[in-house]
Amino acid sequence: MSNSDEPNLELLLGEDKLSQLFISGFVSSSVNPVGYDLRLGNKVGHVTTGQTDELNDQEVVIYPGETIIVCTEEVLNLPDNVFALGSPKMSLLIKGLWAHGGKTDFGYNHNLLLGFQNVGSEPIKIKKGQQIFHLTFFKVHNTATQRYAARGPDWPALKQSVLESQNSIINEQDLQKIKETDGVKIFEVCKQIISLNNKLNYLYYIPFISLIIIVTSLSFKELNWLSAFNSSLLISVAAAVAILTGVYKFIKGIIDWRKQDKKNRG
Repeated sequence: MSNSDEPNLELLLGEDKLSQLFISGFVSSSVNPVGYDLRLGNKVGHVTTGQTDELNDQEVVIYPGETIIVCTEEVLNLPDNVFALGSPKMSLLIKGLWAHGGKTDFGYNHNLLLGFQNVGSEPIKIKKGQQIFHLTFFKVHNTATQRYAARGPDWPALKQSVLESQNSIINEQDLQKIKETDGVKIFEVCKQIISLNNKLNYLYYIPFISLIIIVTSLSFKELNWLSAFNSSLLISVAAAVAILTGVYKFIKGIIDWRKQDKKNRG
């Protein structure tokens, strides 16, 4: 067979071939029939807050709407004629964790940096060493290739939120709106609202309970199951509780309205 008849693209499979494409971190358990599953390394950057975490054994919590940047445990060492195509792990996708992947260039020799976003409605946890992203490797024949120019990027600086970058095309007012509606903050606010509602829900039922107590007391009095004094006492207490609850809700409503009005004016 002449060189011109050789296939231009070869799919690299098997532990023997794949192990040669890594400087460190390669494990046999991550090899699968169509490629290799990369594992979460020890560094996670939270894009919105600008915080970078060093992981040991603790889990990373990704809140709804949050985007993170992670590095892989594996360090790649691709030859000049080998590239890789990446795809998210289905086990994470079904939980709502979307991975921003694509092509890894010829000659790449670094940890792979990956972007993940929680597009679901619940927090998602991942931990160091967990399989998070799939790579399929291809070897190119009879085609001129160009080595990866930067020879692997450094870990991106996340000292400030990417929303506050000088290259941002949004104004300060829009920036504030984005911060106020950020997924992490929305989730935290929702948790506080739910917690508060759980504490205050009983206030909505007190008037009904008081009414039931009053009717029951009158009925028991007519049936001589309850003395006139005890019946009057229960009715007075129930009525007082219902009135106090109504006054509290009325005052609280006025206070909340004034706070909201002040916020809107400010």
